[in-house]
Amino acid sequence: MTLTNPQGAHIVKTVSVDSTNAASISIEDWVRYELFILEDATVVPTGSVTLTVPAIARRPVVIKNSLSFTVTPTITGQSEAADSVLTGNSTIFGCDGNNLRQAGSDTATYAGVKLNKTTGLTGLSHAGGLEILWDTEAWDTDGFHSDSVETGRITIPAAFNGYYAQFSGAITLTGHVGSYDTNLYLRLSGSTGWPGIPVGQMDVSPTTVDLHIPPTTVLLATDDYYDLLTTGSDTSFGLASDRCYFGMDILGPSA
Repeated sequence: MTLTNPQGAHIVKTVSVDSTNAASISIEDWVRYELFILEDATVVPTGSVTLTVPAIARRPVVIKNSLSFTVTPTITGQSEAADSVLTGNSTIFGCDGNNLRQAGSDTATYAGVKLNKTTGLTGLSHAGGLEILWDTEAWDTDGFHSDSVETGRITIPAAFNGYYAQFSGAITLTGHVGSYDTNLYLRLSGSTGWPGIPVGQMDVSPTTVDLHIPPTTVLLATDDYYDLLTTGSDTSFGLASDRCYFGMDILGPSA
C-alpha cells in the first residue's frame, strides 16, 4: 500500500514480514517514505523480527508494528543497542548514519516538529490573509509549538539559535470558487517580505486546490517564529482535514 501527500511525495509504505522473521527497507524507500507499517506476509512470522534499514542519516521515520511479535529496527554495523517496537505500537526513529535510535533516547540526534489538522474547516475567507492554525502535533521534540496559544506558529527556542533548519508545508483548499488567485506563504515573525521567501501559487479554477511551499532551509534565531499564510480573493472556502501539514527539521548548527 502506498499513500501520497498533496505534493505527490510518498508517505506510507507497507513492509511484509514472513517466517524468516526478518525484513529490510531499500535505500530508495528509506529516503522516500515517512511511515513504514510492518504486516504479516502470507506465511507469517514465528518470532521476534529484525528490520534492517540503510545506514543513511535522515529526518525521522515512524515504524508501526502490526505484527504479533516485537520488531527491532537496526542498521548494518550499528554500534549502539537497538530500540524495539512492541506489538501494536508506533515509534519515531532518527538515524545519524551510524545508529538508528528511538527519538528521545540518548544517542538520537533528531530535533524538529510536524503539525497536522485533524478537523476540517469551512466558511473561511482570504480577506486580509488567513493564518493556518494546527490542532495536532505528529511530533514536537523540543517545544517548538504550543497546542493552546498561537497554534499556527513554530517558535525557535534559545537552544537552537544559530542552527539551520528546513521547513516544508502544504494545504488543501476545498470549495474554491471561480478563477481566484491563491497563494501560500511561509512567514518569518509575521512578515511575508523576508529575502528568499518561498511561495506556493495557483491561478486556476478547480474547486479543490493543493498548495505547498518547497523545502526551504533557513538560519534560525531565538524567538523567531514561522507560520503559513494563505491569501487570495475567495471569501468562502474550506481546509481539508487530512491533507494539510507544516513541519520543521533541524539540520544542525552553523559553522
